Amino acid sequence: MSSRAVDGVLSLVLGGGALIVAEGIRALEPTWPLRPGLLLRIADSLGLLRVSEADRSFQAMGIGSVDDTRALAAAAVYVVYLTLASALYAAWSVWREDDSLYPAAGLVCGACALHVLAPLAGMVLLVTGSTALLTLRRAVWRKSRRMPG
Repeated sequence: MSSRAVDGVLSLVLGGGALIVAEGIRALEPTWPLRPGLLLRIADSLGLLRVSEADRSFQAMGIGSVDDTRALAAAAVYVVYLTLASALYAAWSVWREDDSLYPAAGLVCGACALHVLAPLAGMVLLVTGSTALLTLRRAVWRKSRRMPG
């Protein structure tokens, strides 16, 4: 693998990570009203948090309290960040003349992740991002072909 392809692979990893988190949100979201405190119980069973029996009701007491709704919102923000990072690394990889398909796959995974949370935003990113990558690839290709040598 060339050093140029590393950015494309990073785009794919970030886009795939965003897709995994978005699908996790979508799978867990219907259980919030039925099973309050699900995320904190999972974290407690994994040993990541210690939750007392009194805190298992998960009523939000203040700004710093943790409940499932806030965890869901934070995960959705991370999906957006990962998607944007995936798109930026895809563009950077194309700018550096990466000939692999990793940048395009990373952009598609990120757009699919965004589509899970906000369908219109995902489709807009897919259309505009793929058009931008194709235009950028064409511009880089023309620039490299005009240079003497």
